[in-house]
Amino acid sequence: MGEAESGRKPKARRTSGRSRRKAPSPPPIAECRGVASFDTDEILLLVRAPVEPVAAAFRDRRGLATWVPEAQGQTVTVSDPCYLVYRLAGHPWTIIDRYHGTGGYPEPGDAEALSAALRTRAVYYGNSDTASATGYELFEGGRRLERFEADDGVAFESTLRRVDPPEDCDGIYPFVDAFLRAQDAFVPGWSVYLGGWCHRPGQEVRLDLELREADGRRVVERLDFLGA
Repeated sequence: MGEAESGRKPKARRTSGRSRRKAPSPPPIAECRGVASFDTDEILLLVRAPVEPVAAAFRDRRGLATWVPEAQGQTVTVSDPCYLVYRLAGHPWTIIDRYHGTGGYPEPGDAEALSAALRTRAVYYGNSDTASATGYELFEGGRRLERFEADDGVAFESTLRRVDPPEDCDGIYPFVDAFLRAQDAFVPGWSVYLGGWCHRPGQEVRLDLELREADGRRVVERLDFLGA
C-alpha cells in the first residue's frame, strides 16, 4: 500500500550534514604510503633506487632494445612488451610497470636480480581483485627476506620478523598495506589507468603523466620508457 493510500505522511529525509561538508583534500603524493587500492589487477616491481640505474638494470636483464630517458611528454613506439619506469615525488622507490604486452610481466626473479645488481632492496608486488589474490616478495642484495601470498590459502615466510600472518580473508589486505608502509613504499594503483592496454604494437603514443599537486608541484619525479 502506498503512503497516499495509507494516509501516512512521508517521512522527512534525515540529513547528517555530511553532504554539505567539503570533502577533505587528498594528501600530497609525497606523504602517501601503503596501497592506494586493492581494486586492481597489476604486477609491479619496486626498487629502492633512482629511476636511471633501475631502468638500466632492468633493460639489461630483459635484453630490451629501447630506452627513452625522461620520457614525459615524448612520443614512443609501443612494443610487446614495453614498460614504464617512474618514481613519485618525495619517494625513495622506483616503480616498474608493464605498459603493454601479451606477456612479459615483472617476476620475482627480476626483483631478486635488481636487488643484487644495485645492492638495494626490491619488492615484487602482485594483486588481482578478479582472482581475490595478493602478495609480495622482498629482496635485498639478491637474497629473499620475506614472502607473503594469499591465493588458495595463505603462505608466509620471513627472515626479518616473527609474526602470525592473517587468515585468508579481509585481513590479508591490511597486512600487505602495513608491510609496504613499513618499507616506506607506495603502490598508487595506476596500472590500468596508464592506458597501455588499449594500444597496439607499433603504435606511436605520447606519454603524458604531467600530474600536479594543488600547489603546482609535480607528482611524478621522473618517467622513463623501456621497449623491446
